[in-house]
Amino acid sequence: MLENDPAHKEVCTHIRDSELQLHTLNYDQKAHEQTTHKLKEVHAQFAHHQHLVGQYALQRERAESISTLCKQLKFIKKQIHQLHAHQEQLNAQKQNYVQQLAHEKILREQHKKLSSQKEALLQQKGQLHSELNKFAQLKEEMRAQEEKRTTLTTFVEDYQHIATACGKEGIQALLIEDALPEIEYEANQLLAQLTHNQAHIIIDSLRDLKKGGTKETLDIKISDPLGIRPYELFSGGEAFRIDFALRIAISKLLARRAGTSLQTLIIDEGFGSQDDEGIAHICDALLKIQDHFEKIIIVSHLPAMKDQFPVHFHIDKGPQGSTIHIQQHG
Repeated sequence: MLENDPAHKEVCTHIRDSELQLHTLNYDQKAHEQTTHKLKEVHAQFAHHQHLVGQYALQRERAESISTLCKQLKFIKKQIHQLHAHQEQLNAQKQNYVQQLAHEKILREQHKKLSSQKEALLQQKGQLHSELNKFAQLKEEMRAQEEKRTTLTTFVEDYQHIATACGKEGIQALLIEDALPEIEYEANQLLAQLTHNQAHIIIDSLRDLKKGGTKETLDIKISDPLGIRPYELFSGGEAFRIDFALRIAISKLLARRAGTSLQTLIIDEGFGSQDDEGIAHICDALLKIQDHFEKIIIVSHLPAMKDQFPVHFHIDKGPQGSTIHIQQHG
């Protein structure tokens, strides 16, 4: 095998060349060392080649072993497939057997249930005969109760008429409807001052239904240069002026109905939504209605608002509590 190996032939050739050079040339120590080193390299290459040859043979053995294992694995898979098929058959037989047992159990339960129902029906038959006798008695009692019901129905209808009259759609609605023109008038008087006659409040107490007829309601609409719009579409400064006018108007109405006069008007903030012109209108309106109140108290942090009033209350917080200082302004 080594005689046919190319690497072995190459080594032999190098050895012969080295021997020939040794006889034909004068001995040179350096050349000898180089040749010796080269010879070691050749031996190392030969050893590596021998290792590769051994590895090749080992790989062939491994390939044969793998082929054998693959055949065994294929056979085992075939057996597993057959076992699975057999197991499926057994599972189907087991399922069929379980279904038969369940069906048999259902039949036994149905038989038991029918027997119980039979006994119950026999008992009900006896009870029905007894109840039939009671029914005749109850029928007579019902006739008497029907007479009472007719009498009570008459009383209930009378009370319902009274409840309707006292409800929100009865006397209350009439009172509100009677008060709305006064509230609307007072609110518009003040709102005209706040908006230079640019806004007008309309209060509707009836609303037309799509299916016909009317419904009691309380809708507030505002007429301004843009047209007539619902109150809900207003916000910020516009809504504040509308709210202010309505609240003053309602307060005047309540005081007038109570036979007294409003003593104090307190407004807490809300002015931040107004521009300078809006604040000026509100201050002008307050001055015009000041004769209707003993005191007008405004809570605000806006300098433009505070400067419009002669008396200022300053509240300072301290460790011992808050203190109030009253200052007069010209």
